[in-house]
Amino acid sequence: HSLTLALSVYDVIRVNSNWVEFLIPLTILITALLNFTRKDFTSKSLRVNYFLALAFGLIHGLGFANTIRFRLEAGQIIVVALILLMSYLLVNKTKLPRQWWVWGLSTIALIISASICVQRWPL
Repeated sequence: HSLTLALSVYDVIRVNSNWVEFLIPLTILITALLNFTRKDFTSKSLRVNYFLALAFGLIHGLGFANTIRFRLEAGQIIVVALILLMSYLLVNKTKLPRQWWVWGLSTIALIISASICVQRWPL
């Protein structure tokens, strides 16, 4: 987020906001779809998601540059913290298979992000 946010604020890069607002939910949709192609749901095999988060975070940073949204950032941190807590409780304590958890969250993310992509189609 921070790199593209800074580059955009200082006018080093410019991207049409319609495309940015479309690409943000598209990155979420892609990540959700990739989660359904996984065969192994160990912590080690999910590391590729960290690289996707890094790459897709650059796109998300462009969105924040359009209107710097501190409250949105804080809201995202709260949501991520709650999901991590739920993940820990469900996967580690109740022994819910990690694959089920990932697929459940991915289904929710897929539905929401696909809907947003359709609403924000830039063409």
